[in-house]
Amino acid sequence: MKPLHFGNYGGLPLKVLYSLLGLTPGALALSGILIWYRRKWMTDRFRRPKRLQAA
Repeated sequence: MKPLHFGNYGGLPLKVLYSLLGLTPGALALSGILIWYRRKWMTDRFRRPKRLQAA
């Protein structure tokens, strides 16, 4: 159980794979924030003034 506990199995390719999989939640969070911010910025920048919407 010691190699399993400390991650000393599978060699370097498996450790690289686990590292990449461990970084994906952070990457998803950052990309989601960027997509949200860009959408918010685009709608605020190109929104029509309220007085022109009634016409």
